[in-house]
Order: sequence, then structure tokens, then C-alpha cells
Amino acid sequence: MIRNAISALFILSFSFLLVACNNGDYKANPNNPTNGAINPLNPLTASQFNWSGVTPVSLNINGALWVADSAFYFMDTSGNNTVYAFKDKQALFLYFKDTWQGNVYSMGFHQYSCIGQWLQLDSFYSANSYYQSALGNSGGVYISRNDTVRFAGEFYFHGVNGNGQSVSITNGFFDLKK
Repeated sequence: MIRNAISALFILSFSFLLVACNNGDYKANPNNPTNGAINPLNPLTASQFNWSGVTPVSLNINGALWVADSAFYFMDTSGNNTVYAFKDKQALFLYFKDTWQGNVYSMGFHQYSCIGQWLQLDSFYSANSYYQSALGNSGGVYISRNDTVRFAGEFYFHGVNGNGQSVSITNGFFDLKK
């Protein structure tokens, strides 16, 4: 009898914990453009990076075309490649550690050797908010050229900010002079 009472109390307390952890009804908006993110369990292969873009840097942000007004390539002292692109009060930052021509690299969750960031800038051109690929669920880059003259490739990523808001970057393209 005591064993049954203890079992019943355990089940009731466990049920209470499950109810207490409920975050409410799950509400997904199927029309949200970020729902078009590529499945992280099935990332793109090299042959699937088959789009082109507008030089120096272009991409689709939540389905809308964005073409950079200016872009810069920089290689740090460790040989890591960095791309900065700007237009109005929006910016793109790409960082690629140890990337070679003809290879695909992951830019998804907790991947810090290849990072993409989408930034919303304030009136002083400092980051007001940013969305990072390392917090998103998918992303990748194909380096199509990395020689002494040019750095070029295609990319995509799902970027998430600290508040859980997200953006979908698709059909990303860069082709920059070194």
C-alpha cells in the first residue's frame, strides 16, 4: 500500500514537472521566409552550389535580392579569409579558416571555422543586431576560387540572433580581388 502511494506521488510530481515546463502552444508560421532553410541533415554538395550572382557580393535575404555597394577582402596573419560587404545600414561578414578551392565547408550550428553574420547597423554604423550562422541550423560555402588573384564562392546560411529571431541567407555569391 505504501509502495503504491509513493508510486502515485512520483507519477503526480513528474506530471506536474511536465506541465510546469510547457512553453505553450507551438505556433509556426508556414509563410515565414526562414522556413526555407536547407535541411541540416542533408546539406548541399559541391554540384548543388550552381547559382551565380552579382559582383562583388550578392545574396537573397529572406527571399529579397541584396547586392553590396562595397565589399572588401582581407587575409589575416594566420591565412584566414574574411569578406566584408555593405549596403545602406546592412552588412555581411564572412570568415573562413583553412578553406581551399573546390571544397564545401559547413557554416551551420556550432561551426566556428566558417562563419557567416548578417548585421543590421545603427546610425553610427555599429552592429545594432546580428544574426550568426553558428547559432542557426544549416549553412555551407563552396569555395570556387582561392588563388593569388581572386577569392570567390557561393554560400547559404540560416542566421539566428540572441533573441531567437532568424534570417535566411540563400544564393550567396562573392567574387573579390585579393
